[in-house]
Amino acid sequence: MPEATSSPEVGRESMAYDVVIVGGGPAGLAAAIRLKQLDMEISVCVLEKGSEIGAHILSGAVIDPKGLSELFPDWQARGCPLDTPVTKDKLYYLGAKRAVDLGFLTPFMPSWMSNHGNYIGSLASVCRWLAIQAEELGVEIYPGMAASELVFDESGAARGVVAGVFGLDRNGARKPDYQPGLELHGKYTLLAEGARGSLSKQIIAKYNLADGREPQKYGIGLKEIWQVPDEQFSKGLVQHTLGWPLDSKTGGGSWMVFQQARDAWLAESDRIVGRALATAQTLQGEAGRAGPDAAGGPGTNVAQRRHCQVSPAGVPACSRARISGSAGA
Repeated sequence: MPEATSSPEVGRESMAYDVVIVGGGPAGLAAAIRLKQLDMEISVCVLEKGSEIGAHILSGAVIDPKGLSELFPDWQARGCPLDTPVTKDKLYYLGAKRAVDLGFLTPFMPSWMSNHGNYIGSLASVCRWLAIQAEELGVEIYPGMAASELVFDESGAARGVVAGVFGLDRNGARKPDYQPGLELHGKYTLLAEGARGSLSKQIIAKYNLADGREPQKYGIGLKEIWQVPDEQFSKGLVQHTLGWPLDSKTGGGSWMVFQQARDAWLAESDRIVGRALATAQTLQGEAGRAGPDAAGGPGTNVAQRRHCQVSPAGVPACSRARISGSAGA
């Protein structure tokens, strides 16, 4: 571990690394692993704001294993938690009362819209597995360490981050239990925070990186876990829809992924599902109790569903509920 030195800024100590990575998601962990694979002498640390790796990762995902294979050709032998290959793709256009199967368009779809060779799994679990691989290579991982600001040198270049600051009120004023945190300096600072990361916004503003560029766009949604009977479960199926209940002026759709019987049927969507909304009103007491690690009892499956509608004004209208029984809503 690098030796800690004192920083004059509010009495902070500092630690120096070759590379400081902010964000313990797939990108940050993969970068750390690759750096150590290239040179074991490089000192690398990863900062993760969550209490543990994977704590802030949306769990359901369809994952292309190409990147994993490049990092670890033997990822399956190493026990990577991806064991549900995609077996079938479906695409539907939804109307108010019926659905049209658009499977005949599959041969004309671009290759990146095909899930052949991909796997369904929990991205949070994959990240936890990646963290184990990284630590075995000598990467230092610090969960529960939110990076709050960047540190710049005299020339204006980023030299690291400040992490572990505690005891600030909502306005940023110091409370009696204030802790100044620690400065982590790096020859290189890699921001792997995800969309709209706070440090990324600081960098964009400082170096005017957004000037002359189109504004960034984001999709917002909520995720659910559904328990369904075995007869409604189709392991390895990936299903996409477009159309109802969205109108022609509102972009969006949905996708559902079926993972494992008696483990998880993970689904996400970018729309409001009409009947699910009606059910949500009667199940408000149960809303929010389902999580990415929820498990059904014998004879049940678990699903996650995210649905959100973005109005023409850009304001999302979302709903979340836990639904047991039929998944036909």
